[in-house]
Amino acid sequence: MSVVNGFTVNRYDRQERVRQIGPAGQHQLNQAHVLIVGAGALGSYCAELLTRAGVGRLDIFDPDTVSLTNLQRQTIFTEQDAQQDTFKVDALQKNLIKINHHVIVHGHPYELSESRLRTLDKFDLAIDCTDNFAARELLNQLALKYKFNYIFGSCAGVSGQVMAIDPQTGPCLACLFPNLQALKQTDCDLLGVNTALIPIVSGLQVSLAIKLLIAPDQMAFNQLITINNWTLKQDTFTILKNPQCPVCQRPVTEVAADFKNELHVLCGTNVYAIYLPETISVSVLKQYLTAQKIPQQANPLGVQFKWQALAMTFFKNHKLMIYDAPTKTVAQTAYQQLTQVLDQPQLKLETQS
Repeated sequence: MSVVNGFTVNRYDRQERVRQIGPAGQHQLNQAHVLIVGAGALGSYCAELLTRAGVGRLDIFDPDTVSLTNLQRQTIFTEQDAQQDTFKVDALQKNLIKINHHVIVHGHPYELSESRLRTLDKFDLAIDCTDNFAARELLNQLALKYKFNYIFGSCAGVSGQVMAIDPQTGPCLACLFPNLQALKQTDCDLLGVNTALIPIVSGLQVSLAIKLLIAPDQMAFNQLITINNWTLKQDTFTILKNPQCPVCQRPVTEVAADFKNELHVLCGTNVYAIYLPETISVSVLKQYLTAQKIPQQANPLGVQFKWQALAMTFFKNHKLMIYDAPTKTVAQTAYQQLTQVLDQPQLKLETQS
C-alpha cells in the first residue's frame, strides 16, 4: 500500500482483480525471487514487467554494456546509457528502482557460471533471455544439477519461441533441440529481429513465470509456443521427453559448458574479449599506465588505452576488450603480456599505498 495525496492506494489493485491471481497470488509474487539470465531485449522487457508486477527480488546477469544498436528493441535503455557505455544490468537496476522501489534488484555484470550461481540465495525460477545456444546449454545443465525450472525464450527475424522447462520431469532443452551442438555453431550468425516481436515473446515468458509462481500445479512443461509477428500466427506443439537424451537422462555431476575465461571474438567483429585476473583492478591498471606515460581515458566503468598498438578497454568487472587485432594469436599474446606486467605484487602494493 502507498499513500498518494492523503489516500491509501494499492498499486497492485488491477492485478489482484484478476481471478487467477487475487490478493493471495499477489502476495506470492511479492515474496518471489527470480533469476534473469541476459539483460538485452528479452531480459530488459522481462525485468520491467516483473518489476511492475511486484516480484520481490530479481537477480540479473549480463556482462554487456548498452550500445546504440540496442535501442531499436531494448526500450528501457536510453541514448545516454549508450553514450556512457553503461553496463546493461546497472542501467536496468537504476531504471527499475524508479518504477517500483519495493523490488530488490541485483545486477551482476558477468556471464552466468556455476560458481556465480552458487553465490545466490535460493530463487524460485529462472528466465532464459540469452541470445546464444552455448549460454542456453549451460543454463539447462545448471537447472538439471540444481533442480530449478526456467522459462526458455528466443527471437530471430519475425519468429519467436517460448517454453516452460522442468528438466527433472519434463523435456529439457536438449530434448527440444536434439541438434543442440550444431546450433551452438550458429551462435555468431548475425540475425535481425523485428522490434515488435520482443514484447510479444517476453510477455509470454512473463505470463508463464507468473503462472508458475502462483499456480505451479497448472503448468504444462511440455508445450512449445511459437509466434510469427509478421503473419500473426501462433502455434503450440507438444514436446516429448527423449528417453535417450544424452543430457537429462543421466545425472549431471559436472557442468561441462560452464563459463571459461578464454579469448573469444565478438560475433561479426574483430573485437576480442577476455577477463583479467580479479587480482588486477582498474586502479592497478591506471597506476601502471600513468607510470609508463601511456595515454588513458577513464570513465566510471573503466579505462581506455592502447597496448602494443591495440586499442583496449578494461572494465570494472575485469573484462578486457581488445579492438582491431589482425588475428586471435596477436590478441592472445597482447593479453598475456599485459597480464604479466600487471600481475606483479609490487605494483599492487604501490597502488594500495
